[in-house]
Amino acid sequence: MLHYSFLVGWASCPSGADKMPTPQDLFSLHYFSLATPLRCAIVELFNSHETNPKNSQLIFITHDTNLLTKKLFRRDQIWFTEKNRYGVTDLYSLAEYKLSDDASFENDYIKGRYGAIPYIGNLSHLIDAHG
Repeated sequence: MLHYSFLVGWASCPSGADKMPTPQDLFSLHYFSLATPLRCAIVELFNSHETNPKNSQLIFITHDTNLLTKKLFRRDQIWFTEKNRYGVTDLYSLAEYKLSDDASFENDYIKGRYGAIPYIGNLSHLIDAHG
């Protein structure tokens, strides 16, 4: 029920409320545990001129690659971060890449075309240590 109350308030923000939830609100309400279809619905609310007549912005961080679609986002709305070899985080937009019309944002991201893929390394030592 807590998620529902939060989402109703959040969804009404584009239609006139002056205050978006703080990062503390997002974490305290377990925002990141929302299912992908619900995340998509929230993005669609913000993308709609009908439900968002004042063009409020939605800025969020996610690891859900299912959201990387042309249906939900333009290229200039998708940003990536990646730490360079000095430990400094680089921020760059998908708009910086030349893409074909049929490019799949999600598939190309997973293949590493845009960078920002976490380096996991060899995890076999975890199994060996506990096996």
